[in-house]
Amino acid sequence: VAPVVAEFLGAYPEVKVDLTMGERAVDMIDEGYDIAIRLTPPPDSSLIVRSLATWRHVLCCSHGYLEKHGRPQQLSELAERSCARHVNYPYDEWRFLDRKGMPASVRVSGNLVTNSGETLRTVALQGGAICLIAGFLIHDDLESGRLVRLLPEYRPVELSMNAVYPHR
Repeated sequence: VAPVVAEFLGAYPEVKVDLTMGERAVDMIDEGYDIAIRLTPPPDSSLIVRSLATWRHVLCCSHGYLEKHGRPQQLSELAERSCARHVNYPYDEWRFLDRKGMPASVRVSGNLVTNSGETLRTVALQGGAICLIAGFLIHDDLESGRLVRLLPEYRPVELSMNAVYPHR
């Protein structure tokens, strides 16, 4: 986020930015926000939504997790595993597309639900759970082999990062 804000301020020095960061939903009107970046569509349909980027999550875990618990062979096995979840994932189950492009899903549970993508990453790296994490957060961990992609025949659904702002 910091490089994007720095670049924006360099391009538009007359603009004043009061940046609040956190993973919580805000009431844009009542709290006086001009714009919010959200990973899920807002429940308030009076707001304007503009897609900024799309991405997919990656189903992953560490080698340590696999050594202790074995590699899941079927999507349905995730229901029996400890899966750490992000509180803002927009569905009550993990959703995928299979090799034929057909929807597939599994209801998961575990001992961690968090609003922090970085916490999910840390838990996955330490072998604490299977996680579904935004690919941009763990790209380097996958490339280096610190994390292992699971069930590659199932592709997580695409999500969108949105700029949300009121009509004005």
